[in-house]
Amino acid sequence: MKNQRTSLREYRGARLVEKRLAAGLTREQLAAKARVSTLTLKNWERGRTKPQPDKVRAVREVLAEAVPTPDIDRDALRADVENLIDVTKKLNLAVAHVEKHLDSEMRDMLNKLESERHA
Repeated sequence: MKNQRTSLREYRGARLVEKRLAAGLTREQLAAKARVSTLTLKNWERGRTKPQPDKVRAVREVLAEAVPTPDIDRDALRADVENLIDVTKKLNLAVAHVEKHLDSEMRDMLNKLESERHA
């Protein structure tokens, strides 16, 4: 009797993504723990290639042991915050630029209306 758990006949990459995310793992983390390359795992998840049965077992063991924790990757969080700050600064500059041009356009419109009213 064939082992259904390691059968690749109905392998679905989307299911692997769901399991990985439910375990709270990044692609890089799962790949490292299962001892495969990140590119290999990416190809599995996208359905481009299928893992060998021994790799399926390795991934399954990692996922079974993984418990989502509130541990925060401080470096990634810091990078995200710095990125948000940078984006916010750029957005504020863009808003100031738009407001400046809107103000001059509004003045031009008001002057035009005023001159038409007096004509």
